[in-house]
Amino acid sequence: MTVNANYGCTERGGICSNSSDCPMNGGDQEKLEVNCCKGKACCKCTDTCPSGSSCIPSNATCDGGNGIVDPSLCCGDQVCCTPCVDNNGCTNRGGMCSDSSDCPTTGGEQEKLEVNCCQAKACCNCTDMCPEGSSCISSNATCDGGNGTVNASLCCGDQVCCTPFIKSEAKLIYKRCKFNKFKISSCSLVLFTDKGNCRIIVHDVTGRHVEDIPLSAEPFDITAIDNNMVAVTFGRKQYFEIININTKEVTKKTTDGNSWGITYENGNLYMIVDGSMHGINVAVMTSSGELFKMIPVSTDFDQTEYVAVNGDSLFFTVFIPKDLVCMDVNGVVQWQFQKNIFNQPRGVTTDTLGNIFVAGFSSHNVIAVQKSGSEGSEILNKNEGLNYPTSIYCDKTNNRLLVSNLYNGHAHLFNIVYN
Repeated sequence: MTVNANYGCTERGGICSNSSDCPMNGGDQEKLEVNCCKGKACCKCTDTCPSGSSCIPSNATCDGGNGIVDPSLCCGDQVCCTPCVDNNGCTNRGGMCSDSSDCPTTGGEQEKLEVNCCQAKACCNCTDMCPEGSSCISSNATCDGGNGTVNASLCCGDQVCCTPFIKSEAKLIYKRCKFNKFKISSCSLVLFTDKGNCRIIVHDVTGRHVEDIPLSAEPFDITAIDNNMVAVTFGRKQYFEIININTKEVTKKTTDGNSWGITYENGNLYMIVDGSMHGINVAVMTSSGELFKMIPVSTDFDQTEYVAVNGDSLFFTVFIPKDLVCMDVNGVVQWQFQKNIFNQPRGVTTDTLGNIFVAGFSSHNVIAVQKSGSEGSEILNKNEGLNYPTSIYCDKTNNRLLVSNLYNGHAHLFNIVYN
C-alpha cells in the first residue's frame, strides 16, 4: 500500500512548492493553510491568462513565433500566449513597428507610442528631419548619380537624406601675364568648375567666355595657387589635380579619402579629406601637393565640406547642423557660430581684415562674421539674385566678392564696401 505524504495538499487542489513560500509569478498564487512535507508551502494556482489568450508549455511556440508571451499569467511550467492578429493598433496611430522593444536611435525624430506591436515590439512615430534642399530617398537608391551627400540619421524607415552634389563652383584667379592663345593680356580671369560637363569654364572679369578646360571627373572645388596653376578636387574621388591652365599639364595627387573643399593660403594648400579609416581631416600640403600635416576635425562635425584659412585660423562650414567653426592649426576648436540668420552653410572665404563670409545655401544669403566669431549679419540675400548659393570667394586685392548659385547657373560679383 502506497501512501501519498502530501495528500493533505493535493486533496485541496494544491501543489507543493519548493520552499516555504509560494512562487511570486506564474498565475494567481494562493498559499493554503496545510503544509507539505519538510515544511514546504502548499500553493493553489489559478491561471489568469485573459480571454483570447491561452496557457501553453513554456517550450512551445506562440502563434508561430509572432505572438506575445507572458510567463507571469500561467501556473507551472506554462506561459500565456496572445496571438498576434495585426498591428492596426500601431498603424492606426500613424506609427510603424520597430524590430525590437525600443525605437531606433537614428533615422528621423523618433517617438515611442504607448501601444505595442506584435511580439511586444515598439510602435514608433517618426518624423523626417531632412532639411530644405535635400530629400529622403530609399537607402538602396542612388543619391544624385552617386555624387550626392547621404545622411542616414535624418530620415525615417529604410531611407536616407540625400543632398545633391554641387553642380558648379566658382573662384577668381588673377593673371598678370600674357595668355597667348586668346591674346588677352593683364587680365583677370574667373574660373568656374562645371560638374555636369566635367570641365573648368574660363571667363574674363566682364563675363566673356574665354575657353573650357576638360577634367578627368566631376569636380567639387577649385583654388588658385599662382598665376598659372590651380588645384581641383573631385568630391568622392580619392585624388585631386594640379593643373597648369596655360599648358594644360595635369599632375594627379592621390588622397587618403574623399577630396572636398580646398583653398590656398600662406604658401600651402588646405583640403578637407574624408576617409573612412581616419575620419575627417584638413590635409596641409605644399603648393606642389606634397602632404606634410593632417589636422583632425572633431567627430562632432561630420558634414564638413568647405574650408578657408586666415593666418593660424582655419574656418570650415558644417552643413548639418548649421555651423561655422573656427579651429587652430592643431585642430583645437576656438569658437562656433550657429545662428538663425543662415541655414545649410556651404562655401566660406575671408578678407584681409579677418572677416569671414559664408554662403547660406537654403537661406539664400551671405553672412559676414567677425573674426572673433561673436557677431554676424546678413549682407546679401535673394534681392541681390542669390538662389541656393554654394561657392563664395573674396578677391582680397580689389575687395570684391564672387558668389555662385547652384541651380540657375548664375554667378554674381559684388564690391565690398567697409564702413
